[in-house]
Amino acid sequence: MTIVSHTLRVIQHFTERNPDLIFYIENPRGKLRSLPLFRGLDRATVTYCKYGDKRMKPTDIWTNNLAEHQGFGWRPRKMCFVGNPDCHHEQCHRGRLCGVQGMQNAYERSKIPAALAREVIIAAERQN
Repeated sequence: MTIVSHTLRVIQHFTERNPDLIFYIENPRGKLRSLPLFRGLDRATVTYCKYGDKRMKPTDIWTNNLAEHQGFGWRPRKMCFVGNPDCHHEQCHRGRLCGVQGMQNAYERSKIPAALAREVIIAAERQN
């Protein structure tokens, strides 16, 4: 929580001085979304499988560059959901050694799909 709080203070410091500064904060869907620190920040939730990953992995991304709020910027892909016939992620129920739980180590579990990284970088570059 100390790191998250400090990260938000750093973002606030620099965006107050440069309103054109774009930021993204990524965290697997969970506790951060319920923290008062994040109230008022725009958030999108994506699933990694929509970006070519074999895992579904719902993930929150906070940013000041969401197209739906500004008319320009990043347009996240629609989320997948369990049972969606259009999604092709690995089916994995809690407690099984597949999906995120079956990955070898924290480094492997924390990788962001390249397509998602490219998408947010391109959206940010368009603003400059």
